[in-house]
Amino acid sequence: MPVQQIYVWDFHPSNSVDAPFSVMERPYGEDQCSAWPKLTSEEKIKFVRSLADALGRIFKISMPSIGSLEKLTNENHPIVGPYATIDENVMVNDGIVSGIIDWEYHAALPACLAAVYLEFMRFDGIFDPKYNIEKRIMPTKKSWATASEAGPLRSAFREAAGRVSMDYMRSLDLGKDLRRLLEFAQRDLNACHSWERDFTESLTV
Repeated sequence: MPVQQIYVWDFHPSNSVDAPFSVMERPYGEDQCSAWPKLTSEEKIKFVRSLADALGRIFKISMPSIGSLEKLTNENHPIVGPYATIDENVMVNDGIVSGIIDWEYHAALPACLAAVYLEFMRFDGIFDPKYNIEKRIMPTKKSWATASEAGPLRSAFREAAGRVSMDYMRSLDLGKDLRRLLEFAQRDLNACHSWERDFTESLTV
């Protein structure tokens, strides 16, 4: 996957510029939010497949424990700290992923939580308009897929991810309900109870 080169860094607050800094290679392209509205349907499928390829490769990296990546030891072994919320910042160039930046909020998670469909292609769980988590119509951004686009995009994502890592695809399926439950519990307990009731009823059908 594309990774930008770091040219120089100094994270000490009392350095020559009185602030931590790093200078890195420029990732060409636009962020996903800016690029998405300009992409054709075919380019969106192409982008989602390249994104699945990148995330599938990241998924295959083994870490010593779960949590956010804090630093490396002198022997270049990762030290993993407390759990942190995962955030993604994906750069797009010519319809494919050209870089993933801003890693400070990423974390190593159990496989069933790490394998995900990204929010912009989801209409399930807290993103299901039925539950109206934030009293608004979904999707809320021009950078999100429409309801008609979401299904084909998830299918393309799943197929591409499976070619890179069958474990990613299995974790995507096995962790689906746990991920939804955690999202509801973090955002809206009333909606969580509604989803729990719907989910329980679906098991008895």
